[in-house]
Amino acid sequence: MKKLFLISAVILGFLTFFSCEGEEQQNTASSDFSLLVDLPSSLDVEEGQQLSFGFFSGKGPKKGDLIVFKNDGAEYVSTVESVSSDAFVFTLPDGISSGTYDFVVRRESVSKSLGRITLTVTKKIEVSLDDDSTIYGFVRCEATGLAGVQVSDGYEVVVTDENGFYQIDSKKKNKMVYITIPSGYMPKCLGVQALFFHVLEKAETVAERKDFELFKTADQTDHTMLFFGDMHLANRSTKDRSQFSNFTKEVAAYVGANGSKPIYAMTLGDMTWDVYWYDNNYSFTNYLSDINQNINCLTVFHTMGNHDHDMRTSINGSSAGWDAVDWDTAHLFRDVLGPNYYSFNVGDVHYISLDDIYCKNTTGGKSADRKYDETVGSYVLDWLK
Repeated sequence: MKKLFLISAVILGFLTFFSCEGEEQQNTASSDFSLLVDLPSSLDVEEGQQLSFGFFSGKGPKKGDLIVFKNDGAEYVSTVESVSSDAFVFTLPDGISSGTYDFVVRRESVSKSLGRITLTVTKKIEVSLDDDSTIYGFVRCEATGLAGVQVSDGYEVVVTDENGFYQIDSKKKNKMVYITIPSGYMPKCLGVQALFFHVLEKAETVAERKDFELFKTADQTDHTMLFFGDMHLANRSTKDRSQFSNFTKEVAAYVGANGSKPIYAMTLGDMTWDVYWYDNNYSFTNYLSDINQNINCLTVFHTMGNHDHDMRTSINGSSAGWDAVDWDTAHLFRDVLGPNYYSFNVGDVHYISLDDIYCKNTTGGKSADRKYDETVGSYVLDWLK
């Protein structure tokens, strides 16, 4: 049995928010019309989508206030439908199209502009969601669905249909969903990190929507892939971080001098050093901060090494099987850097990044074992097939 849904888009992650104190556009006094709203700089939305924006310190619109999108003399108007303690809800106005708009709240004769917002508006698409689907969504480029894109939860692999729609019957063990980036496209980036994955948030049996937005690139046929070997960043007295800073400056200079063709990079594992996560309080988030200091022109894909496993993590126990133990030790990499096994395409090349450290330690804490084989887990090989 299938369920019919008119899918309303959700806001893509990693948006830039800023606080907006409303400015009156007319001089009519209104003592209770002070606004402090979280206004996103851009949104990917569908026609007729219901939106929820947050506000601070009780300074939000009231139910019945008008929400006005203004662009080149045209106005698209909606009404605040409901208000909670920290958010208000309205529906995207009819007829509005992609573009940049002044976002205005109007109460009687007083209007307040809260800033500008860029909308990418797509048509509402009727899809058939299977009863057992727990992850679903769209893969799009400039509001157009992309067909044939592979999407995975780390176990199952599906492909998008002609509308760019996918759905997965997932147990959500991986706690994320990700795509195999097709040739000629790239996703949004946060610093050097390509955002080709989403972390899952809901219970195993609850269906949740995760969309992916891609962008066309220049011809990738003639591209360069840089490979970064063991960095072992650990904030040690050897001044490893300052040496790494010099390295990233050289990389940035190389990319800048050879910018006529696409350049990407892959790490080969051991970006950090697990023992120093605890001894020096330095791990993946610190590594990302350091590499982003000087490199802002390069997309970097990460591969997991033996020192990127958390040998001190809480272990489920050998009764759960070696796969469970191996899975536990990769938790910090997945939480910060994304999937520890995945693939992507650049030009005519299909790149595959695998975690080939198969951990077998059965104790956590400071007394943790460092037992592992240099091999690929069976669940990873099943995914690869």
